Amino acid sequence: THITHPMSFLPLHQTDGPRTPPRTMAARAAVLLACALALFGEARAVDRSDAFIGYSETTRPDSSAIALRTSVGDIVVRLRDDISPRTARYFREFASARSARCTGCEFHRAEAIPEPGAIDNYGGPGPPYALVQGRLGLGSRSDLPKEGAPLVERGDVCVVGGGPDFFIATKAHHEWGNGHTVFGKVAERDMPVVDAIVRLPVLEQVWGQTHVTALAEKLPFTMATLAPTKLADVDDAGGGGNMLRGA
Repeated sequence: THITHPMSFLPLHQTDGPRTPPRTMAARAAVLLACALALFGEARAVDRSDAFIGYSETTRPDSSAIALRTSVGDIVVRLRDDISPRTARYFREFASARSARCTGCEFHRAEAIPEPGAIDNYGGPGPPYALVQGRLGLGSRSDLPKEGAPLVERGDVCVVGGGPDFFIATKAHHEWGNGHTVFGKVAERDMPVVDAIVRLPVLEQVWGQTHVTALAEKLPFTMATLAPTKLADVDDAGGGGNMLRGA
């Protein structure tokens, strides 16, 4: 009678018949080990996500950044898939679909950093409000869900409400608490383009109870996705609530 291992057709034990030479037994053991490693190894190779905190092989994006291209310069936004995966995916897909035909995509508001001691109607610093505000164009959504909302730091890219507006902070806005989904980050080396937009001519306006500075001429932008290899090239080259609502 033979007792057969479920992962091999080779017998593990014999009760009669000629004894198997030691070299043959060693060879058979090696075959068994190889089969076991192949089968278990294949099962383990399907998805190693559990071995990495905050990482999933099944959801790894093809693009880790988007570029907002203006006549002033390109703004590279690193997408925050780690805290706002749905919003990051939406902006990535919008950029991929619209690309150079981003009809209606524009920056329309530019706010300098407020003077020390400036206090607005909400009790916070301002006006102005230290940000650049833009809007996605034709076909954009206004019902994006709330996701990761840490305290806003300089360079953070945040959704206004549920979209289609967003803003890039030019200073920290801890006074706004956790009110905005942060879906991207502009590295400090890329912030000079944002700071240059702030220096463009503006018009003083009032939105509700908030005094704002809107761009005298709206600044159109197109969008592009940046694959990890392209983003590496870029790296090597160095290269408050309803107060953000506008017409």
